[in-house]
Amino acid sequence: MLIRAKHLSNVGLGGAVRRALAIGLSCALLLGAVPSASAAEHADIRDKLLNLGAGPLGGGSRPVGEALCDVVNADRRTTHVRCVAIGTAGSSFNLESVMSGRLLMGLAQEDLVHHTRLDPKQSGAQALRVVAVTHEAPIAVVVGPQSGITDLQQLAGKRVNMGSQGSDQFMITQALLAAMDLRADQLAAASYLPASALESSLCGNEVDVVVKAVAHPSPLFQRLLACGCRFIDIPPEVVARMRAGNRWLVPMSIAANSYDGQPQPVASVGMRSVLVARSNVDTEAVFRLARTLRQRHAELRREHPMLASMPRPEMTQPDSLPAPLHEGAARAYALPRTP
Repeated sequence: MLIRAKHLSNVGLGGAVRRALAIGLSCALLLGAVPSASAAEHADIRDKLLNLGAGPLGGGSRPVGEALCDVVNADRRTTHVRCVAIGTAGSSFNLESVMSGRLLMGLAQEDLVHHTRLDPKQSGAQALRVVAVTHEAPIAVVVGPQSGITDLQQLAGKRVNMGSQGSDQFMITQALLAAMDLRADQLAAASYLPASALESSLCGNEVDVVVKAVAHPSPLFQRLLACGCRFIDIPPEVVARMRAGNRWLVPMSIAANSYDGQPQPVASVGMRSVLVARSNVDTEAVFRLARTLRQRHAELRREHPMLASMPRPEMTQPDSLPAPLHEGAARAYALPRTP
């Protein structure tokens, strides 16, 4: 981490003196930021400033990433680890950025991590490691107030927002339509609006249907229901067909009363999201972050409803993960590291 001294305005000082003072001031600021840290702890301070790819504005992963960083930062005076949640385009972007080193950590859906590691064209995929399982994300099918849809089988002839091409939402919507044997030409229209446009498009009667996987409750979905939108159940036969092609999908539901005006549970299917990093991200930094998540697990679930489904880290089954557990996380959870 570099801290730049501001320009010194004493015009009477020579350039060499000004540079010396600037360097001294920078060093004093850096040392003052972590007064109790030893020289050894400074050795990997760069990796202890962990940027975390969260998700797009209005998406389900954005507040999850922010909540994780808030909890980590609450202990930063003792751990010397600071977490910064970065707004991103979503899981695919996060994985690509982690593999390339542009991000140190990122949130991604399990199935995407699994398929990325299987793709021989993905450089750096074998270096992906799981730091924590963060939350469950049931797939929500939401219909607009003027759509007239009361059953999933009524999607034919309707306007469906597929999501931005290549996004998580796009892939999920494609999988749902395929499980229903619906082709794009059987829809009245297919749009490709980003997550930030979901509220205006549904409530403004520009589209009839949106399909999106998020942790619930979500402020976005509360606003959608407030303008008259409704959830539609995903029936068991569609769930079964979706799961046949994706072992990472599991039956889930949106719990009753997750939102105002939603007294009944909503049948669904969904996946878990995981926090990932490259294997070469500093082990000590990941250990300290993961240890904080373990110690503050109850607080995370209590204070952040979207993380209410976060499993206890020490109960993680390494062989059930889409990538090996990071060495630092395995040490924090006292679990064996998958080779």
